[in-house]
Amino acid sequence: TANRDLVRGSDNPPEIANDPNFGTAEADITARVDVTAYAKHKRAAMRAHASQIPEDSFFLSMPDDIFANVFGVEWYVREGQGPGITETDLMAGL
Repeated sequence: TANRDLVRGSDNPPEIANDPNFGTAEADITARVDVTAYAKHKRAAMRAHASQIPEDSFFLSMPDDIFANVFGVEWYVREGQGPGITETDLMAGL
């Protein structure tokens, strides 16, 4: 996906970004949800779990705008959906 390419194309990508199995094949993704409004909360949650993501990690050292661009979209694969992106709001109709 585009997010994977942003991470791979950065100055100092994490080692996992070069793993050919990193992420999910774009053809298998059925939902794209814009969560840009929550990017600062996602970053705060990552910082709150220092045992899993150290403060000097690649993900936490990104400038705010790049972080929002990379983490501002959630991608999902839901059985019974697709092919391709068929949903943009997983809570619609609830």
